[in-house]
Amino acid sequence: MDKKGISTLVIWIIVIGIIFVVIISLILGLIVAIQKGKTKDAINFNETNLKLYLKAEDSEKQVKSNYMILDKNNTLLSKGNLSEETFTEIRIPKINETRIFCWDDNYYISIKNHTISEIELNLNASRFICDMQKSGNISIKHEGNIAKKENIIPIMIQTDKSFKRLSFAVSWTTGILNVNYDSGFQCSWLNYSNYNQETKHYAWLPEKHYLCGDELFICDEINPKNECIQKEEIPSRFGVGMDKAFTTGKSLNNETYSFNLNINTVDTANLEDYIQLIFYDKDLRYMDDKSTVYLNELNGENLGNQRDFPYRIYLNGTSF
Repeated sequence: MDKKGISTLVIWIIVIGIIFVVIISLILGLIVAIQKGKTKDAINFNETNLKLYLKAEDSEKQVKSNYMILDKNNTLLSKGNLSEETFTEIRIPKINETRIFCWDDNYYISIKNHTISEIELNLNASRFICDMQKSGNISIKHEGNIAKKENIIPIMIQTDKSFKRLSFAVSWTTGILNVNYDSGFQCSWLNYSNYNQETKHYAWLPEKHYLCGDELFICDEINPKNECIQKEEIPSRFGVGMDKAFTTGKSLNNETYSFNLNINTVDTANLEDYIQLIFYDKDLRYMDDKSTVYLNELNGENLGNQRDFPYRIYLNGTSF
């Protein structure tokens, strides 16, 4: 090849190289533009949403849990399940006030207000830990027998941990005429949750809902003695074998609680006659009407402690 041919080949090589560089530059420019667009989208998302890192713990360890997050107007923001291993990342709108519910089998529901600070809002991230309270067990004792026509029997309940809204169902054999429990309990009842002194506005609770301190009760009536009277339905899981149910309204925590049963016995009762008690607890649940109420079961599911605690008293006072 002569010098002219070599020069022409070199020129073509240079031209092809330039074209190649231009093409590569265009491709890289397009990729950068796409990435910038994605980054812009991510920034826009973060401007209106916040990462809430949530987990549930009891006094010993992290636990799995269901969760639900509401805003101050009780609008649902998120619900689902929490990891047993680490924080769960949840995306919620960028707001200051939230209400967080956590619950699981054998743990009572945790309901807490969580205020998100301005620093957290600017960082688009916040962290919260649900403090879970494990339901406890109870032991039951009584004094006396039910052989007389009219009997007042003291019942003693001992809890090893928390046991919320102690309740019981009762049935009896043909030698027993009736069993009663004075279910009224006193408190300074309030039918509103908040009072604004400036506007003189009351935040009224739903009908039959009353506050005793921080605890919410549903009372069928408040009698002249300022006692909350509650009608307790027999849990459906007990079937048709129980005759009545009562709630004491007491939430216990590693303590002893005593109450009396009034028992009427017929003259022809024998040693095989008895009363059968089944003790159970309750737990809070958030309902479709946006109220929060204590229930012993929901859709046939036992809430709170998954165990029920039977106790039988025979005519002569023996028990098991």
